[in-house]
Amino acid sequence: MRRTYFVVLHLCAVGFFVLAAGAARDYRREILEADRAFDQAVHEAGTGGAAAWAGWFAEDGGMNSIPLVRGREEVRKAMDPFFSKAGNVLRWQPDFADVAKSGDLGYTLGKSQRSWTDKEGKAMESEGRYITIWKRQKDGRWKIVMDGGVNAPPRAAAARP
Repeated sequence: MRRTYFVVLHLCAVGFFVLAAGAARDYRREILEADRAFDQAVHEAGTGGAAAWAGWFAEDGGMNSIPLVRGREEVRKAMDPFFSKAGNVLRWQPDFADVAKSGDLGYTLGKSQRSWTDKEGKAMESEGRYITIWKRQKDGRWKIVMDGGVNAPPRAAAARP
C-alpha cells in the first residue's frame, strides 16, 4: 500500500513538472502565433493597415522610434502615412520568442521586409530586424507594449516578373 502511494505520488509530481515545462513552451508558441497573426492582419488590411497595426497594441503600448510614440491612437497616427499609400507593404516573421516564468510578459525577435514607392515614384525596399514586447492582458490575449526595430538602408527594388 505504501509503495503504491509512493508510486502514485511520484507520477503526480513528474506529471506536474512535465505540464509546467509544457506551459512555458505554450507561452512561447502563443506569442509566436500572435506575432504571425499580427503580420497577417496588417497585410490583409491593405491601406487600412495603420488601424489594424494599432489594434494589436495595448492601450498604453508604444513604438520605440524618434520621437517615442505612446498610446494606441498615437501608434495608429504614426503608421498611417506608410500604410495609407497603396502598394506600401510591411511584412515580418518572428524567429525567436521567450516568455517570463510568470507567463504574462514576453518578446519576439524577427526579420522584416518593407517595400514602398519613394517621392520620385521609384520602387524601394529594405530589410530589418525587430523586437516586440508582448504582455498578456486580463482577458488572456497578448498585446504589444513596445515595438521597435532597425532597417538596412533602402535600395531600389529588384524588378518583379
